[in-house]
Amino acid sequence: MQLKGLTFQLAGAAFRVVESRPLASPGDRLLLIVAEPLPVLRTEPVQTTARLTKREQQVAHLLEQRATNREIAAALGISVHTARHHSERVLMKLGVRSRAAVRGRMATLGRARRSATDQRRHPVAKDGSR
Repeated sequence: MQLKGLTFQLAGAAFRVVESRPLASPGDRLLLIVAEPLPVLRTEPVQTTARLTKREQQVAHLLEQRATNREIAAALGISVHTARHHSERVLMKLGVRSRAAVRGRMATLGRARRSATDQRRHPVAKDGSR
């Protein structure tokens, strides 16, 4: 059984098999597996859409409208492959796992953005008055 290249998770960490062989005879059920840890990409979710590139903001807006990668590609004049790449980056940067979750995250960011804008337009004095 060839396991080389197989990836797996153990205790929350990801590993890739670099070697596997039977411990005793070729038909033995016990295997020696040598694996190396995969690098962990830790990306904190963005707190504002300003951290998204202009193109990613366009894709995020289309994702909010439940557009498919094919529809995103057609709307932006890019390939489906590129649309998929942008969609994956948006999900990663927003800290969500699904396209459906983009709607909620963008709504949250929109409320935070509007609140910050209101604070700049109408600053609150230390005594609570405007």
